[in-house]
Amino acid sequence: MLAVAGMRWSDLVWVQVFSPDLTLWDRFNAEYVEHFPGDFPARAFLESAPLLRNGRFEMMGISVKTNNH
Repeated sequence: MLAVAGMRWSDLVWVQVFSPDLTLWDRFNAEYVEHFPGDFPARAFLESAPLLRNGRFEMMGISVKTNNH
């Protein structure tokens, strides 16, 4: 959805991640660091009820458009 708004992963300043299984933290974090090679946005990783379609992660965030692109 970032691309639709003309934004990039680097525009994220805060993310909240929901997972029905907190033991998946390491798996999630391995992917997370791939998308943010520099400074990470602030984040929260929270246990949730089952996600739609048996998803393992759901993420929402806030991004800020800068003129640094």
